[in-house]
Amino acid sequence: MKGLRNYIKELRKCSTKEQERQRVIKEMAHIRQQFKKSSGLSGYDRKKYVAKLIYTYMNGYEIDFGYIEAIELLGSKKYSEKRIGYLAVAIFLNENSEFVKLIINSIDKDLRSDDEKFQCLGLTAIANIGGKEMAESLTSQVQKLLVAVNTNRFVRKKAALCLLRLFRKYPDLMVSSEWAERCATLMNEPDLGVVTSLLSLFLSLVAKDPDGYLPIQEKAINALARVVLDRDVRPDYIYHDVLAPWVQVKLLRLLQYWPSPKSKSVSKKLNNVLNHILSTGKGGRDRNHINSTQAILFEAIDLVIQLGNSRSLMKDSTKKLLEFLSSKDLNVRYLTLNSLTHLMIVSEDTSNVKSHQQQIINALNENDISIKKRALDLLYFICDHSNSREIVGELIKFLQVADHEIKDDLVLKIAILAERFATDFSWYVDVILKVIRLAGDSVSDDIWYRVVRIVTNNKSLRNYAARTLFHTMQSPKCHEKAIMVGAFVLGEFGAVIAKKENSSPQVQFALLKSKFHSSSRKTKSIILTAFLKMRVRHQEIRDKIDSFFKTHVSSIEPEIQQRAVEYSTLSVNFPNLLPVACEPMPPFPEKENALLKRIKEQQEDTMDPRAWSLQQKSTEEQETTSKLETIDKEKDTGEDEKETAKQSKLIDDDEDIPQEVLEARKREAEQMKSNQSGGIMDDIMSIDNNLMNQTGNSGYQKSSQQLDLITDPTNISQTGNTANNQNPQNDIDELRNLDITIGMGPQNSQNNQENLIGDSGMLLTDAEEKMTESRSRLLFLRLCVNPAGVLFENDFLQIGIKSEYHGPVGKMMIFFGNKTDFPFTSFHAHIPPVPFLKFNVGDAPNLVRPKTQEKMLISFECQEEFGDPPTMNISLACEGLQDKGFKSIFDLPIIPNKFLEPVNISAQDFFGKWRQISGPPLESQDVFSAVTVNLTNIASIISGIKLGILPAVDQNPNNIVIAGVFCSKKKQVGILGRVEVSQVKKMIKLTLKTPSSTITSALRKIFLSQLQAN
Repeated sequence: MKGLRNYIKELRKCSTKEQERQRVIKEMAHIRQQFKKSSGLSGYDRKKYVAKLIYTYMNGYEIDFGYIEAIELLGSKKYSEKRIGYLAVAIFLNENSEFVKLIINSIDKDLRSDDEKFQCLGLTAIANIGGKEMAESLTSQVQKLLVAVNTNRFVRKKAALCLLRLFRKYPDLMVSSEWAERCATLMNEPDLGVVTSLLSLFLSLVAKDPDGYLPIQEKAINALARVVLDRDVRPDYIYHDVLAPWVQVKLLRLLQYWPSPKSKSVSKKLNNVLNHILSTGKGGRDRNHINSTQAILFEAIDLVIQLGNSRSLMKDSTKKLLEFLSSKDLNVRYLTLNSLTHLMIVSEDTSNVKSHQQQIINALNENDISIKKRALDLLYFICDHSNSREIVGELIKFLQVADHEIKDDLVLKIAILAERFATDFSWYVDVILKVIRLAGDSVSDDIWYRVVRIVTNNKSLRNYAARTLFHTMQSPKCHEKAIMVGAFVLGEFGAVIAKKENSSPQVQFALLKSKFHSSSRKTKSIILTAFLKMRVRHQEIRDKIDSFFKTHVSSIEPEIQQRAVEYSTLSVNFPNLLPVACEPMPPFPEKENALLKRIKEQQEDTMDPRAWSLQQKSTEEQETTSKLETIDKEKDTGEDEKETAKQSKLIDDDEDIPQEVLEARKREAEQMKSNQSGGIMDDIMSIDNNLMNQTGNSGYQKSSQQLDLITDPTNISQTGNTANNQNPQNDIDELRNLDITIGMGPQNSQNNQENLIGDSGMLLTDAEEKMTESRSRLLFLRLCVNPAGVLFENDFLQIGIKSEYHGPVGKMMIFFGNKTDFPFTSFHAHIPPVPFLKFNVGDAPNLVRPKTQEKMLISFECQEEFGDPPTMNISLACEGLQDKGFKSIFDLPIIPNKFLEPVNISAQDFFGKWRQISGPPLESQDVFSAVTVNLTNIASIISGIKLGILPAVDQNPNNIVIAGVFCSKKKQVGILGRVEVSQVKKMIKLTLKTPSSTITSALRKIFLSQLQAN
């Protein structure tokens, strides 16, 4: 294009920026004029002018026209013109551009064409631009190109990389059940270039769903054997005498996501490949050969460790790794430490590696920070009770000279190891205080929170901790983190050392006061709270504390001022309430160790996480609480029934609580009992109970008819069986004919409310009518445990729900009521698709007349576990409204517990399964104030959640043991739980265990929403 070349030359000749800008303005004006010509440009001219726009844009000038002309080039039949068009849209447009919709059809047409060049241009554009709409429209066509028999190998490579780009951004678009078998056939591709591109895609796919893509495993092993054993490699894929090293590395890494093959012949073939790699992975002639060989060797070792099915291979791998520890090559030492860490994660035998412990410790002194990090990781995993003190001691020595980049991780690991392997309380406290002294700025809040938690939960540790922290704080160089811990401990447990003259209440007060003014706002807040608690226990310093509070009621820091005012007022005006407000801190509830959680997050923070990085060491990493946390943990014994009969000490232990606190509690309880006239929460419970008494346990049997519920909303499976209705078809007829009466005026509002849910009998209280957002939340929570109800209601619109569920299949009738004297026009109800539910949505109304209602029937099938509910978008126009319209998004009450089925199992089976699951995220434990402690009401709520109650498992009348199964098309998930009720404290301890973290978390939220007092 001569015109383009001349334009580029003229711009390069410009001596000043202003001269260049004037030339660009002139050229842009000329191009605009050409684009506006009524007689249409030729393809060549359009290509030339768009190319000039591209060059101008690449020189830093904004281009706000010419997009349409560039898009028109996509429709050209000439490759040169089409190429410029694709180049322009790739540069000018991004995934959020409004012009993306205009190019989708052109790209789709090129993908379907027989011209390989056009197909490549389209694939490149998809990968460069992306976007949700483009991905949804074109992913299927890209997949067809990838698997088509007649697709050119170059196009196939581009299609694989294009799918990789789309999958990383929108992983839900590719479902393993529909895609895995076709992926497996692609591994037979003889061209190693295509295989390399495919493996990049498969690594991402398999990392997300290893089980779903299991059919690829055998094909991958065969491909690896062809390269390693059969040496079936073209000369152009031999790199420095190494056969296709990139293919070997990717295949070995891919195989790490699966367990050992079930087929003996396939497993034997894989072992032969690994044995060949281990036996030949030695030094070579040049650096490139050595690097390639070692890359393959380390991936093979990682695969051997991951499979763990061959002692001889494991022995050879360990031997090689220990030899590499003394290598002079930094990269080799790095990879060795990394692989040894992998070995320690999956192996129970650490003796071989522990014999080289000093060598690993010496690696901490390397100049390379990466080596130090890997050595630290390895020491973390080889640490046990036999060497914990030595390793922690070495890490503390290293902490004094450690780089800032590694210090945070080092402090975190020291804290975890000190807690996990502490044999006595004093050592743990000493270690943490030493860490704070040496690297206080690197001690995160999670670490000192953990110290507070452990001290609070161990009575025998409180005296030593209080005494040690008291002496630590006396140092003028005491770090602020130590002051935080010390202030909390002295505020809670300072009384245990108050009898000694050198640590009397007066001395403790003076010490904390001396640290107050130089501390941060957060530390000051802790000290003020400590003073308030000390005031309750020590009468001799009350005047000093009151004076201190008064001094700070005019503090310039808002939080300090607020605390001082509130504490001062509470002390002077509410002396009887003060002991209740300053009760000793109760033991902290059991939950996931926040420090371990941070370790896991560090491992997971990668694009394609290694298969083994997400595993946990069975004997250590699954421990979410240390041996220091001994509070109220009852060991599983053969007498499980006796164990469950014990009342939870966590919520009923009144030991060590001052007598005045107990008396204040008693007065408060008597006052609550005398005022027990029933509030809104009682009304809610009675309403929920009326509805839940109507629900019955249903049995679920998988049937081919259930799929018809999704494709045909008029069909209903006959396998379900409800207590109230033996014929499910009658339920559907009732669902279709249900009429939710719309209120026409105040004179019949009561009747309207009674008819609102058909035969459910649910009445709305006067207090609820005054609610806005809280009322909508309340209505949604009711529908979480009831089959019918009001989802939303305001002055002009009412939305009602009636639903029915059988196993993983459900149906729902949604009612839209117009309460105004004007019609709802342009009415639109849309349910966006979600991956975990397969919807079949009936016709939605587009007009709702005044004082009438319209219905919409939806049916759905649960595909997999999920947490958040689907949504429904509502929009309408109405002349009677102030804004002439309404638009909102509503959560639909289609939540995991709707797909539960109660089960009945024996006590022996229950405890057998109960002990198999331990610790977050599969287990959740919560202790909370209850909305009700009436066991009948709680049982009704559990039935509404659709879980079964096992009365024969727990002999304690205040405990309820529950079990059920979550039903989905993909799989079923068993659910176990226990609800322990404290009638005295009006508290509940809830424990849930499932093999799915998603279901555990979802059910926990549902239970808390129904049982926890707000």
